[in-house]
Amino acid sequence: SPLACCLDNACRSDPVTYPVVFLHGHAFNKDTSADYSLDAFNKIQKRLEQDGYLNAGAISLYSGNGAESAAWDLINAPLTIKASYYFDIFKEPENYIVVQTKSENIETYAIRLKELVDTIRERTGRPKVVLVAHSMGGLVARRYLQLFGSDAVEKLILVAVPNKGIEGDIADYCPVVGEKLECRDMSSSSLFLNKLNRGSLPDIPLVNIVGTGCSMAGGLGDGIVLEKNAMLQGASNYIVNGTCQQLGTLHTRLLDIDAYPEIYALVRQALKVG
Repeated sequence: SPLACCLDNACRSDPVTYPVVFLHGHAFNKDTSADYSLDAFNKIQKRLEQDGYLNAGAISLYSGNGAESAAWDLINAPLTIKASYYFDIFKEPENYIVVQTKSENIETYAIRLKELVDTIRERTGRPKVVLVAHSMGGLVARRYLQLFGSDAVEKLILVAVPNKGIEGDIADYCPVVGEKLECRDMSSSSLFLNKLNRGSLPDIPLVNIVGTGCSMAGGLGDGIVLEKNAMLQGASNYIVNGTCQQLGTLHTRLLDIDAYPEIYALVRQALKVG
């Protein structure tokens, strides 16, 4: 039963109990804090709680030694954890210093993601995690899988990810308000995306949720990513229709499951085991 403790490997290696890790996207404003980026998944995380998942809050590389996670490996239920690749830690003789570093390239974030995934696996005692990634977080996850393989990941769920990049006005405007290296890597003609898309997809279930319905230069999309650039050959692609409003793009509003309940339905379906 969910109330029983998880005391052996048979329980810990049950995919039903694998932790679900949420990866935030690119903060399209360089002044946005990493905490704000993490909040994007709050509604989905709260709703999953009603469906039997335990909300374990957020994790960064720094929170690796926290007492609050001491019993994570004993919990006989899947945890949901928001993770940020926007933090790095530096060890000094006496203590750790945490620095928010969100001006790196996507390759660096992919290497940080490996540390996060390894930390979560160690603390939960589970061999694998499930990754749910929004926007640039999906590119971080895909590059991580390309660099390190998929042994530690059960499945990957992407939401509004610029799989083939951003272009036009969005790409031009991105480095003006956002972080330059991230924007450079996300540009549809970038060396990074060329490298990413030349490689093969990981051999794990891959669900790709694409938002569309906003008129953009170049076609329909979610206000940031063109539909054609979000599609990913070889993945299970699902299209969600919406609208762009003056105060916000569909790109970010897709995670508002009150406005777009079909997003939650697709994520929940993708999380199901068997």
